[in-house]
Amino acid sequence: MIQIRMSDTPGRAYYERKIAEGKTAKEAKRCLKRPLADHVWRVMLTDERRNQRRLLQAG
Repeated sequence: MIQIRMSDTPGRAYYERKIAEGKTAKEAKRCLKRPLADHVWRVMLTDERRNQRRLLQAG
């Protein structure tokens, strides 16, 4: 949610686009949370796969 507070961030631009589409502030925040959660999930999966490979190589 920090991205909304800071100007010139991709999150702020996304939030403003959603507001321009007619969404309420609450709806626009919800819309922003989803891609952020998806990104965090992908990073977690990548990290887990990397750790699994290291364990297989070490063992």
